[in-house]
Amino acid sequence: GINAEYGESDALPLSLQSAPGLMLAVGNIGNSLEAGSNKGLFFTREAGTAWTKIRSDRWDLFEMGDFGNLLLAAQSGKTSVAFSWDQGVSWVECFVPLTLQVMNIWAIPNQPFLFLLSIRSPLTFLYPANQLVWLNFSELHERECEGFDNPDTEESDYETWIPPLNENECILGQKETFVRRKQLSECFVPSGNQITTIQLCPYSALI
Repeated sequence: GINAEYGESDALPLSLQSAPGLMLAVGNIGNSLEAGSNKGLFFTREAGTAWTKIRSDRWDLFEMGDFGNLLLAAQSGKTSVAFSWDQGVSWVECFVPLTLQVMNIWAIPNQPFLFLLSIRSPLTFLYPANQLVWLNFSELHERECEGFDNPDTEESDYETWIPPLNENECILGQKETFVRRKQLSECFVPSGNQITTIQLCPYSALI
């Protein structure tokens, strides 16, 4: 399994209420947490029951936007920021000037395409010691996702997802089904297009 690493920075495992089943974490694959270069950034679409390594090395700064469909990652103290529209399958890497270092990333609440980047410069005679930069991804995709009412079809950009522990059994008398964007659909999710369907399970009365 994956062994998560946290405590040295803000690299706590990340999940969002608006991104069902999706999580990011820094760690390594194995029976225990290992030192060295075996670390990476991992992503799950199955609520932690299966993980995929999406970046090598220790990308300890990361955030999610657009209901978990937009991923942003960086290495603290380095000069690059990477983003992915397909949940880590492919990445675009951007660089700040060599005299600047990325220190942190924050997602803005209720703004799925807006992030705040903290950078600093050891060369204070060229730049202020600390700066905040806005990153706006709202215009990178022109098309809204379609087919919300008919998920799991070839024409739809959406799929249904059932939590693994809830797939074949009832939990507290119900099953939950979520609608979310397909991983490789190149579109953005309009606000409000996240829905949960609750199915009540049959029960037998105890006498």
